[in-house]
Amino acid sequence: MIIHKRIYIFFLLSFFVIGKYNFLIANELPLIKKFGIDQNLLSNFNEYQQALSKISSSDNSFINSEDFYKDNTFSVIYGIEYLNEKLYITDCPNSIVKVFNIKGEFLYDLNDKYEIPAIDYPSGITSNGKDTLYIVEEKKSQLIVVNINDGSFKYVNFLRDKNRKIKFDNPLSIDFYNEKLFLTDTHNDRILIFDTSFNLLHRFNSFDLNYKNLLGIDKSKKIPISYPYYIRALSESNILVNISGWNRYVEFSIEDDSYNKKFLKVLNIFGDKPDEFKFSRIKNFIYDHEFDAPNDMITYNNNSNLILTSTNDHSLIFFRKRNSDWNFIRKYNLRNAKVLEKFQNKGKYLLAAYGPDASGLGVMNIYTLD
Repeated sequence: MIIHKRIYIFFLLSFFVIGKYNFLIANELPLIKKFGIDQNLLSNFNEYQQALSKISSSDNSFINSEDFYKDNTFSVIYGIEYLNEKLYITDCPNSIVKVFNIKGEFLYDLNDKYEIPAIDYPSGITSNGKDTLYIVEEKKSQLIVVNINDGSFKYVNFLRDKNRKIKFDNPLSIDFYNEKLFLTDTHNDRILIFDTSFNLLHRFNSFDLNYKNLLGIDKSKKIPISYPYYIRALSESNILVNISGWNRYVEFSIEDDSYNKKFLKVLNIFGDKPDEFKFSRIKNFIYDHEFDAPNDMITYNNNSNLILTSTNDHSLIFFRKRNSDWNFIRKYNLRNAKVLEKFQNKGKYLLAAYGPDASGLGVMNIYTLD
């Protein structure tokens, strides 16, 4: 009898261990590539600095090349752009854009290749998918437009709107869709939309939140855009934005070609429900958890799948669209997940994800999404 109990307990423990192991495995995306300096290989940031200034050939724990550490270390990354089988990565405090191939091999600094002066804190980066990069120079509040074919570049530090100058104030993120550029003018608490000749098409500082109250009455509440960070254009009329000022992601539906504000509304919004929603079931609030330091987002499979980062929660959060709603699928673990980019290679969707550790160093991870 005692033997039978022991066998029973053994099987219970085995199922628990195996189940826990499978749970951990299931919460990790299939990693196919990792590059950059892994801070876990160094005991602390001082050790990394010492490795740069004094590399000992007798110490096998370090690669005996200062250039390797300089080229393969990311300080703080705010943007990744995939263009022509290359990854353009903004290394912000170092004032450069580093270029890697999809194998994770360092190719060159964009600044050096095209003799561009130091880019003062490059944050957002996007492209027209052909030959032009648009880089946000956050600290100088301007854009740098680079033609990667002939190496020419120019600066754009204001937009003209009826002969007035529309100044940027610490813009952070930019996206391109169908010859239009979508910019988060972060410290001005607004979103700007302009064409590739930099004619301002529209700007807005607030949006209408449409919902039904507890009595089932349709209501609309105007919400200010507070500290917008990352932006993605799903189409010319749908935009996903991280409203960092209140830790939420918002999807805007723009129903008029002129971007008339009265046609602006929110289709979906993620995060904790406002107090007035606590006792009601609102379809717009699909994921009823507050994000902890939300940052980037990306869609794939013709915008039917969505990935969001919740940085301090160390997670990538996956959604799938059904009708007009984003439905939560699951979370995946990634230390300090922050910046995302997707691309296709040999018919497969791949995800480039960056997450710095406590020191600010980190690695680029490339996952398969198939």
